[in-house]
Amino acid sequence: MPQQKRANSSKFGLHISWAKTNLAAGPDAQNLVVNGHTVDGVSEFIYLASKQSSHANSSVECVRRIALAAGIINDLDDVWRQRNLILVYTRSSAFILPEL
Repeated sequence: MPQQKRANSSKFGLHISWAKTNLAAGPDAQNLVVNGHTVDGVSEFIYLASKQSSHANSSVECVRRIALAAGIINDLDDVWRQRNLILVYTRSSAFILPEL
């Protein structure tokens, strides 16, 4: 199977970066050799901004997302504390504009 993928992808100039490749191997992650390249086995990794884990629950992902959101809110505190912001109300929504 890896041979076939390599052959098909090489037609389009795509190549596997073995240095960046990991294998989700479960809780007892071990290294594997694929086509003569050593692939690291991991129990968790981030894919498309979501933490993939071999554990059955998603509590780790929930805590991670809450921490990311808290960091963003803390970064926005400086914006909300500015004194030159004006709150503009319309029929359907409110906008905050900087005072010029």
